[in-house]
Amino acid sequence: MLSWRTPFWLFIFCICAAVMTFFTVNYFPQGDVRSVRSSLLPYSKSDASEIVIRYPGDNKEMKCIKKNGIWYVDDGFLVRANSDRISLLFNALVGDSIRERITKRQRDKRELTLKDFGLEDYKTELIIKRGRENVSITIGNNAPYENTVFVKSSNSSEVYIVDGVISDIIPSNIDDIRDRTLFPYPISLIKKLEVVSGSENSFVMEKDHTGTMWEMTSPVRAPASTAVDSLLQSLGFASISTFVWHPVGTIVSKKTISEYISPYGLDEREAKATIRIWIDGVAEPKEIRIGRSYSEESGLVYAFSTIDNSVFTLDQVTVAPFFMGFETMRRHSIFAIPYHNISSVLYKNGTEFCLLALNDKGDWEISIPSKQPILDGSVENFVSMLTQISDYGIVDENIQLPTTFVELQFVDNFENVNQLVFYYDNASNVYLKTTASS
Repeated sequence: MLSWRTPFWLFIFCICAAVMTFFTVNYFPQGDVRSVRSSLLPYSKSDASEIVIRYPGDNKEMKCIKKNGIWYVDDGFLVRANSDRISLLFNALVGDSIRERITKRQRDKRELTLKDFGLEDYKTELIIKRGRENVSITIGNNAPYENTVFVKSSNSSEVYIVDGVISDIIPSNIDDIRDRTLFPYPISLIKKLEVVSGSENSFVMEKDHTGTMWEMTSPVRAPASTAVDSLLQSLGFASISTFVWHPVGTIVSKKTISEYISPYGLDEREAKATIRIWIDGVAEPKEIRIGRSYSEESGLVYAFSTIDNSVFTLDQVTVAPFFMGFETMRRHSIFAIPYHNISSVLYKNGTEFCLLALNDKGDWEISIPSKQPILDGSVENFVSMLTQISDYGIVDENIQLPTTFVELQFVDNFENVNQLVFYYDNASNVYLKTTASS
């Protein structure tokens, strides 16, 4: 004979089973075993190798491919893609991007079709490829919740409600997803820089044998001023304003590209400035050309880059450092050796000369013509005055120098020699020749 408790627990069990069945049928995902749980993308974003963006209504399509870990826009000719924009797009597809799901059984029960969600004549479609695999994600109408949209994935029968930010992140055209960085390489990798912008402004800068210090090698050899750092910073932070033209299809030869860019004043002979940049480990230099003004009131100029063979516009403030001229780029101080490294000083004036040197105790003394003590601080004061002298400019190498001169020769602890020879005439003009500069 059954206890009264047995029918009671059977009754409770039936109620629980009914509730579970109701939720399973109406709310839990049904159908496709590949149904996405929380992410619209069924694999890691790092595994994706291609993105195709389609706009069926406008009959437009954009394709981005990943090559050697870098994303490019493929429009018949590869141009750099904005990696940050692509990363944002993937972030909207992975993780907990799904806020709510509507199963096929729920749609059938309510007699709703994909058309009711805007997923039949959809606005946008994303096709994400991983090797031979691909998943199609379609964006439909706005969902009832604030700033949400309906989305459908090809690897599930469900309709999802996701954050509407995904619609804002998807680019509307090729220019919208292109990389606007003018020089997409670390400026620390630059080893040589040439700027050609007329005889008064052209110069070549190279890193010295240590790979840390910049020096001018043309039109004269001289230490670089701090202006070279400002120029490099401007280059590193420069951003493209608008895109004008980029090669498509088979337009890849230098001759053909030259014909297309000539109307913008960007032909090799017409460009107002040409910047060539050599990078460590790369034989051929990257080249940027500055052309004519976009318009007088715009404050923009046309520019061309061999990095992706494109024409674009730059703000005139961005290109201004390329026209500073070699006199600004070279250091005008005549003294090149740090004082604390100096070990001896040779002074010559006609037939007179003397040698100043540090003794074993680290004190300065006259060594030649005879050993004599030197007042404390006198050498330091002398060098301090020299460091404050700057030249006014470069003179013609063929100039006839006066015969009267004073020579100073400094030697440092590493046996580097810096020779300064001052020539002066009756007109109070002073000329300097130094081993630190030509």
